[in-house]
Amino acid sequence: MDSRRRGQKLARRGGTPYGRRVRRILSSPSPRARRWAARVGLAAALAASLAYVPYRLLDPASARTVAAMRAELERTRARQRELAEQNAEFRRDIDGLRADPRAVEDVARDELGMLRPDEIAIQIEPRAAGEVR
Repeated sequence: MDSRRRGQKLARRGGTPYGRRVRRILSSPSPRARRWAARVGLAAALAASLAYVPYRLLDPASARTVAAMRAELERTRARQRELAEQNAEFRRDIDGLRADPRAVEDVARDELGMLRPDEIAIQIEPRAAGEVR
């Protein structure tokens, strides 16, 4: 048999003498082959994770990142405490303004410069240091 005929025969059978057999195994693997492939895949994933976790934990850049995140967390908590105190003060002011009409009048006089109709406003400017009159 010449080489050309042998090549055609091999091409019909799948390219190699074992072509059909390999193709058949890959196209419809048996439960045993599937279990084997699953075990190999799980073992590879486990090996990769066991190698990756210590690398990430022992990496100096990771330690710096964790320290920076802890410092940022502490700054955020301090800012949160400040804002909570400020909110409590605002709530006290609101409750005082709701409960006491005199407090509303005091705020209107001090912050808005409002007067009663029978009052006269006199503004006195302080002298600058060293100014002589």
